[in-house]
Amino acid sequence: VLSREPLTGLNEAARTQALVNLVRRKGLELLPWTPELRQWQARVALLRQLDVKAQDHSEWPNISDAALLAGLEDWLGPY
Repeated sequence: VLSREPLTGLNEAARTQALVNLVRRKGLELLPWTPELRQWQARVALLRQLDVKAQDHSEWPNISDAALLAGLEDWLGPY
């Protein structure tokens, strides 16, 4: 790196797309996951799995790492 400086003048959409692209390229590990958040993710996944077995569909969201990466624009963009 020769120098670092903030990019001023980027509109909101360009900033959002840059963030989404960065997370997609580097992975969800860039986000501030805590052990508690990963445990919550596992609990929701279990509830979803049990719900699917009982009803062939689930009201619980798919928040697996793969699903989160596939839907970055939907949930990370607004954040």
